[in-house]
Amino acid sequence: MKGIELPINALIIIAVAVIVLIAIVAMFYPAFSSGSGTVTLETAKSQACRALAEGNSCSTILGLNTIVIYGFDADKSNTNNPGTGTGTSCPTLAAAGPPAVPASQDNLYMLCKCYYQIDVATHPEECRKLCGCGG
Repeated sequence: MKGIELPINALIIIAVAVIVLIAIVAMFYPAFSSGSGTVTLETAKSQACRALAEGNSCSTILGLNTIVIYGFDADKSNTNNPGTGTGTSCPTLAAAGPPAVPASQDNLYMLCKCYYQIDVATHPEECRKLCGCGG
């Protein structure tokens, strides 16, 4: 009695199907392993604006620097340094070495200033409008 035999063509088809499955999994693997801790600009803005609205800060004069952003370089200092400090300028990332901006930290104030070019010191309502709050 002979065992069940597979024709050579069937083995080739199975091998090609396995290779294609491995290729498909390899293409989607980076999407599954996104635990690197990096946050996009839109995600950082959404989280900060949500915190602004939840804290009822749309209707108060609470400082925008009190909305701390974690995992995003809002002040463009090449480091993640969440806190409530505000700087006078936003460095460019093209500069050689880490830029020195004293007392600057990652918060909604610096996000509006450095990424959306809003003069937050004189027009904080513009940053609040960016978050969907009224003027």
